[in-house]
Order: sequence, then structure tokens, then C-alpha cells
Amino acid sequence: MKLWRRLVAECYGTAALAFVIFVSEGNAWAVGIGFWVIIVGCGFIGGAHFNPTVTLGAIARDLYFRHLQIHKSKDKSLVYFTDAIKEDLLYLVAQVVGAFLGSLFGQCIYDSTWSIAVSSESSEIQALFAELIFTGHLVLVVLVSAELMDSVIASGMAIAFTVLAGIATVGDISGGCFNPTVCIAVDAVKAIFADDITKLDSWWVYIAGPFLGCVLGTVIACTFLREKIQINKKKKMKWHPKEFAMGLLKDHIKSDN
Repeated sequence: MKLWRRLVAECYGTAALAFVIFVSEGNAWAVGIGFWVIIVGCGFIGGAHFNPTVTLGAIARDLYFRHLQIHKSKDKSLVYFTDAIKEDLLYLVAQVVGAFLGSLFGQCIYDSTWSIAVSSESSEIQALFAELIFTGHLVLVVLVSAELMDSVIASGMAIAFTVLAGIATVGDISGGCFNPTVCIAVDAVKAIFADDITKLDSWWVYIAGPFLGCVLGTVIACTFLREKIQINKKKKMKWHPKEFAMGLLKDHIKSDN
């Protein structure tokens, strides 16, 4: 699949997710089911990351299992692999653009005072740990489902229900975002149009929490998958960098490139 198509899918999917969160005011069922539908619609194209923690977790996973020594090896496969990582990093740009586009479109049709914020009954530290725990579990589910599931419907459901469960569990504490790009975009748009910069007071919680969770989820996923990946290597099965989150159509993607 061409890079520009994957980036368009990533941008569109992130925009759609931000829009659903914005208009539904973070409703657990709306976000969960909406996320599932978005994954099914876009996952077969670019892998449906829609979240920088997932993208970085996937890159770290691939680096770990490839045992890359970029500066020491002249293996062409490693050169190709590092080029693929550079392409993956473009996902982060697509996610930022998509998150702001989705939030702006949401603001155009639905104006409210709601924002993703730490509950008045909770502290920022409590919100930090809430975001950390469920972002970590989200990254874990994404990376494991990429290896164990071939169906976008099944893996999408697992990922979407992880988000739904997270919002239902800690939504009253942190707002339940688990996605730093979408969270900052939604709150930034709210702050600009409401002329209320206080909506961004707890911005660090929604950056530190998810990225610490990304580290936790990636380490656990790599630990769980290590034996399976080693078995695959013995069978000469390649851990291809374009497997992305859904693990879909690996051979098809490889042949198209």
C-alpha cells in the first residue's frame, strides 16, 4: 500500500476519532463503538494506529525483535527496515493533523463547555496513573492482537472494548482519553473558541501518563510475545515493519511495495 494512502487513512481515522470524542463528550459507548467502526473502515489500509503511543510502541516492538544495529550492519534489510521506521514516524504527523481537523469540525457543529479534564474530585497524580494504566493496557492489546489475530473485526473489537472499559472505569477521574494527540487537540480547540486557557491546565497529565503507559505496555507485550517471535524466526517468518497495529494483509502489503 502506497505511503500517501496509509497517511491519508491515518489522518482520516484520527480525525474521525477526535470528532466522536468531541461531539459525544467522551461517552464510553459512543467512543468505543465508534472506534471499532473506524478501525474496520481504515485498518486494512494503514493499520489503524490513530494514537502516537501505539505508533511508538509498534516501532519499539519491531526494534526489539529485530535486534537492530543500524550503524554497524550493512544488511540491506536493515536499511529497508530503518526506512520503514521513518515512514512510521510520519504517522505521528498525520495523527496531529487529523486530531485538530476532527476537533475543529466537531466545534463547527457542536459547541459546549465540556473538555477532557481532571475531575474536581481527583488529583492530577490520580489522573496521571489512570491514563498510564489504561494506555499501557491499550498498547499491550494492540501489539498482542497484531500478532495473534488476522481479522480486523476481531482485533478492532478487542481494541475498541479496551478503550470503552477504560473510559467507563476512569473517565470520572481523568476523562479517559489514553491518546495524547487527540486529548491536546480537543482541549486546545475548546480553549481557543471558549477563550479559556485553563482548559489546558493539566496538559502534562495527558502527555506523561500515556507515554509512560506506552513504555509499560510495550515492555509487557514484548515479554509475552518473545517466545512466539523466536519460534517464527526459526520458521524463517519475517517480522515485517509494516504489520502495524492490526496485523492485516501482510503479504499483500509487502507485494504492493
